Amino acid sequence: MRGPVYREETIDSLYRHIIFINSQQQETEKLGYNWSYALVRLNSDDQMELLTLSGALNKNQTASVYGGSPAVCEEQRTGMFSASYSLLYQIEGGGLLRFENIQGEKSVTQITIEDEHLIEKKLEEDELKDIQPEQLKPVVYMSSKDYAGLKPLEDITIGQWYPDFPYKTQGVVQND
Repeated sequence: MRGPVYREETIDSLYRHIIFINSQQQETEKLGYNWSYALVRLNSDDQMELLTLSGALNKNQTASVYGGSPAVCEEQRTGMFSASYSLLYQIEGGGLLRFENIQGEKSVTQITIEDEHLIEKKLEEDELKDIQPEQLKPVVYMSSKDYAGLKPLEDITIGQWYPDFPYKTQGVVQND
């Protein structure tokens, strides 16, 4: 069945809607073979950002970040970065490390959100010594057709993360 997804005022339903719209766009424009998503924390708050991955296998792969700012309520992404020839790991306390290997040129980049902007910082050799491998968790992607990965966000209203957004709570109808 195809058609628009009914959007309630929860982060879960908003992220589902973004995944649906993006995957439909990918299908329509035939932009790539790979389309998946993950929930990540890009700073020290408890807010989880939606990371979407699109592109061909290890070629032109792009990761888009949604939820790092209230712009997500209008389905605008916070930013995007290349994920080609990369492995992504969640850092304890918030943020990602991107390990890249492009034609033998290896690098590690820290990706965070600061002041609602996506920040990429290439780590220097002395900074790499501080990385504790046992504290890194690989980013696990879900298929765009499987919303099970959004389960932790089910009961979080938009107003909890973005209190200035004019959201409506779902009320219970009572018969007198």
